[in-house]
Parts: sequence; C-alpha cells; structure tokens
Amino acid sequence: GLEVVRNELVADGDGAMRAVPTEQTERLDAGLVLTSVGYRGVPLPGLPFDERAGVIPNLDGRVLEQPGGSVLSGTYVTGWIKRGPTGFIGTNKSCAQQTVQQ
Repeated sequence: GLEVVRNELVADGDGAMRAVPTEQTERLDAGLVLTSVGYRGVPLPGLPFDERAGVIPNLDGRVLEQPGGSVLSGTYVTGWIKRGPTGFIGTNKSCAQQTVQQ
C-alpha cells in the first residue's frame, strides 16, 4: 500500500506558495507504485546546455555561455529549463518574475 499525507498551501514571506504537511493521512491499497516526473530539458540549437543538470546554464534567468561562465547578452530563460523539473504552476510565476527583473 501507499500512505499519503494531506498538504495545505501556505504563503511564504515573499508571497510564494508552498505545501505544508498536515496530520491527516490516508492509506491507499496499491500493488505497484511508480515515481516519475517525466521531464528532462533538451538542448536547443545555438544555446549552451548543462547535460548533467538538464538545464540551460543561467544566473537568475540570464543565460550563461557555460555553467559558471559569462552572461550571454540578451538571452533569458525561465521555468523548468531554468531550474529543472521542480515546483508547480505557481512556482513558474515567481521564477518568471525573477527573470523579468534581470
């Protein structure tokens, strides 16, 4: 089986939402449980790509020539290609806002 915990969405100090576990649990009968995000960034022609992390190397959304390298002028990223497959829809909004501020 699988035991799951109900989460509650709570705003952080910066307004970003995060899931906080509650005391409520439920056990589900299951013969097989798989974990899969199902996403990995792929290289785009003409842009650098970090094969290890599966992202376009960047500093706060500004694309870098290589991981830890110089900024590639006028080129920006946001979302999962910026930070990897983490977060949820609301996370992408704050991620995009961070990039726009650059």
